[in-house]
Amino acid sequence: MSQFLKKILSQAKSPVLYSELSSVYEIKAGTFNRVFSAKAGVTNLIIKCFCEEFKSNKFKAIKSKKEERFWAEVNGARIFRNIIGDRYVPFYYYHDPKTGLILIEKITNTSMLKDRLVKGKFNPDFVTSVCSLIGKIHQKSFGYRPNKILINQSAWDAEFQYHYFDLMPLVPNKTAEFLKKQVKFHKNHKNVFLHGDLTSRSVLVAKNSLYLIDFELSRLGYPSYDLGHFWAEYLLFGVQFPKFKPDVKKAFFESQQLYFSIFDKLPEKTVRKQILIDTAIAMLFRLIGRSQSQIVSSRETKNKTAQTIITLLGSQISEDKLLNIQ
Repeated sequence: MSQFLKKILSQAKSPVLYSELSSVYEIKAGTFNRVFSAKAGVTNLIIKCFCEEFKSNKFKAIKSKKEERFWAEVNGARIFRNIIGDRYVPFYYYHDPKTGLILIEKITNTSMLKDRLVKGKFNPDFVTSVCSLIGKIHQKSFGYRPNKILINQSAWDAEFQYHYFDLMPLVPNKTAEFLKKQVKFHKNHKNVFLHGDLTSRSVLVAKNSLYLIDFELSRLGYPSYDLGHFWAEYLLFGVQFPKFKPDVKKAFFESQQLYFSIFDKLPEKTVRKQILIDTAIAMLFRLIGRSQSQIVSSRETKNKTAQTIITLLGSQISEDKLLNIQ
């Protein structure tokens, strides 16, 4: 670890020398890159090193361009900070595209939203806050003119592969055909700027605050993609912890209402319908796909819930049916 980080910092001509670092350790979580926590004097840092290949063996076969992911991270953080302010996005101190090194402010005394969900902790304020922030991003970015960085085709190619194509052999032919149509839909709709990976791993929370992180999959797309991925984990949370299901339902409707009070650039009915579809597909991916959720612990429950979702995708999906999945 030390030699790798020392080499990267040297090659990148980083303003921080390896010898100036203390409390260095590698963060094991993360699929794509090598990420370290460290201190430089009194400054807490996250050191993100972009790799040519995904770190996780699960994703080795998926092609992804390091340069596109690197610039999406830097550009995505900048866009989010410009729209929603630095209160919700860590500060990016330094970046070097040649080596793929980024030095980021580490927000202390926080935890991933995922850790709270796994432990059965539910706070509806976090839900509405995230949906409000994403509504502002989508509203302000509507109509952005596409360019190579904003499109981030490398990220879309990876997403299509493991969120859709890899699921197809695991589901009935009818469902597989439906997934193909969804790929085509998202290829043809580049309306707003997405976080692109809006899951419980990408939200840091403290007692009264939250931060959005990990922007390397940010890109232009359809607004339902962000909301679907975010809501998938909360609906799975309701499956794992049934006592919270009424609270999850209430938060779902309240956050949707808040989101659409901010975002009004596309027909609400159309976006709502697509949110249900993207939520169901994201749930399916978290249950039987490459990156399975830790929120639902039982394999039996995962398989049963997956079969219910497959049935829903083959029918007229509705909010009531999706929110009442057992």
